[in-house]
Amino acid sequence: MSKSELKIVKVGSKNGKTFVHAEEDKGGDIIKITLESDQPANPEFHEALGELGKYMCGMLGFPSEWTAAHSCNSVSIGHEEDDRTNAVVSMYVTLAKFNNGLSINSPCLREKVAGKAGGGSFMPEKMLDLVNEVVEQGLKYYEGDRAQQSLLANEASGDED
Repeated sequence: MSKSELKIVKVGSKNGKTFVHAEEDKGGDIIKITLESDQPANPEFHEALGELGKYMCGMLGFPSEWTAAHSCNSVSIGHEEDDRTNAVVSMYVTLAKFNNGLSINSPCLREKVAGKAGGGSFMPEKMLDLVNEVVEQGLKYYEGDRAQQSLLANEASGDED
């Protein structure tokens, strides 16, 4: 029997919900998995998205007012046949003069792999590190590692269990 392989393909947070999309190869059959939950993610999850968002603002040349008013909502991850990763980062920028903001997707950038040919734009190493951190945090969330919540009843009564 062949081993199954789980690949995270999208990770993000929007409107108070955290989501992780994955695909699992089970002997040639691709199983698509979607986890969406309002259970809070670990602070490291949001920190990883925030750091990637800040980096992308600089990389995309956002003006300072856009950088100050942005949020990184999600990362879509592609897994190419040659084990190369690619990514598209989705951000939302609040615009001061409008009621609504602007959704921006970065161009799809590929991981550069030494000794492997391939065209297109490549991810800087720092971006790849930040994308990998978001994926790692998304996998932790998927596996049930989430922020601890305290029970209000225990806090009010002073009980510690």
